[in-house]
Amino acid sequence: MHTTSAKSHLEVIDQDLSSKNLAIISMSTFIIIGFFVSLSIALVPSSIKLIIGSAVVFSVTFFVWKKPTISIFLLLGLLPFHSLLMRILAVDLGLSNIIFVISMWKEYILFVVFLRLIFLRRHFYLIHLDILIFCFALFNIFFIFINDSLTAGFYGYRGNIEPFFFYIVARYLQPTTARLNLLIRIMLTTGLFTSVFGFGQVFWLGHSFLSKYYTENGIIDNSHFAYIGGRFQIRANSTFTSPNDFGMFLAIILLIGVGLFLTARRPKATTWLLVVSIMLPALLLTFSRSSWLALGTGFLSVFLLRRRIKTSLLLSILFVILLSIPVLVKLDIFQRFSD
Repeated sequence: MHTTSAKSHLEVIDQDLSSKNLAIISMSTFIIIGFFVSLSIALVPSSIKLIIGSAVVFSVTFFVWKKPTISIFLLLGLLPFHSLLMRILAVDLGLSNIIFVISMWKEYILFVVFLRLIFLRRHFYLIHLDILIFCFALFNIFFIFINDSLTAGFYGYRGNIEPFFFYIVARYLQPTTARLNLLIRIMLTTGLFTSVFGFGQVFWLGHSFLSKYYTENGIIDNSHFAYIGGRFQIRANSTFTSPNDFGMFLAIILLIGVGLFLTARRPKATTWLLVVSIMLPALLLTFSRSSWLALGTGFLSVFLLRRRIKTSLLLSILFVILLSIPVLVKLDIFQRFSD
């Protein structure tokens, strides 16, 4: 593999910035910073908060512009913590009046990387699918204004468009094998932390955690509970908005962990098996049947593709053992399928 082909387009272009491009970049950066500073002035009158906010925005902008690939990786790794972090900032730190601005950090990172691509045009190109995405984005704008709430309409629009926007940005990332390994470690570490927190949420934090951060008009949504065996059981949602979101995230990360376990040699294989063994019970505690079925289907696909009979048998036994643990502590996992 040639050195240049191994580098990301976003990294190669660092060496080809003309003075004109640098001027445009600097002007755009100041415009972006000015926009966020203006919002801060309007929403937060405190001069200290304004200075801190401006410094944070400038630092983030500089880092994302210099290290776009790493920034996207960190975005993926930090995204699972977004929901709970925003709730903590709003409830515990009293920042509910500016939480909308703070919650746009994800979009801001993508926007900065996207601007970088546009200004360095020789590495930027459009395909036919981009035209369809653009038309889809324009068409969805109407749903913002026909919604009963403009805020709800905007959030819905953002949720529909973001995956496509991320696709356009990510299409230019051609990371090296080392970078991909870094991304895998980031995602598995995130899965490990959220799994451990999920255990704590169910067995220690309990109802008080949900009533503090996950209430609407003083009521906890029923989706946070599973009615099993004649009683309500708290479902693990960890740092996510809902248990189903947490479950689907873990199902994906678990498949990555299983893939690493199947391909690695000792002692790394033992490490990956330990990681999988921690995340799997957390997935069970979500009581998300769709996530369980997704993981089971993924396991079956991996086994069939690799034709590893002994490994398949070992993981199947491990899956059955871990599936039995909640039953032994009277969580009645199997009852969840029949409900």
